[in-house]
Amino acid sequence: MNRSTTESECLGPDIPKPLGTQLKLVLGLDSRPQTFSDWVDALAYIAERNDIEVGIDMLCTTEESPHKARFDGGTEYYQCVLDPIIVPFLAEGVDTVEIETQSPVSEKTIELTVTETGVEASPTDAVFSFGVDANVEGPPEHGVNPIFAYGIFCPYGNAFASYEEYEEWADGVDAITMATDMDTAIEWARAIGRVAH
Repeated sequence: MNRSTTESECLGPDIPKPLGTQLKLVLGLDSRPQTFSDWVDALAYIAERNDIEVGIDMLCTTEESPHKARFDGGTEYYQCVLDPIIVPFLAEGVDTVEIETQSPVSEKTIELTVTETGVEASPTDAVFSFGVDANVEGPPEHGVNPIFAYGIFCPYGNAFASYEEYEEWADGVDAITMATDMDTAIEWARAIGRVAH
């Protein structure tokens, strides 16, 4: 891939080594993603390698879930709270996405207003989880595809009212995860949008 660091660079902490190692394993990568920029580059590489078109149609919608998004005059439900955060960066003509989700720990409602320029959240100290199934030992025989990705990532993309709630949840799931703040989630979504364009 001919992608410069500045094209994929996004804010946020480094990816913890256990998570990066599992990402490398399940996605069949040559090296461990160490930063969010590496992670976006890996997604871009996989999309190109497997001829996957990155667009709004590849986001994982469902008929019912705790992650509800309103935009473009309609309502969509997503398997993962991170998918609707990406919508403004993938969908032409969508300026604002109103997201309502629930913490899997307290069931407290978390509301987000996402635009291409930023995010407003209530509560303001909400955090988001990124994660991957700890039991998957490698990519499918025929290569990584969106269905495979939905299964190993989507259950672990949630919002929490506080970091303490995230820690409680993370202790009880069979996955390798990390928490990020709102600004990191938006920069990651913005970088995914650049992959699509």
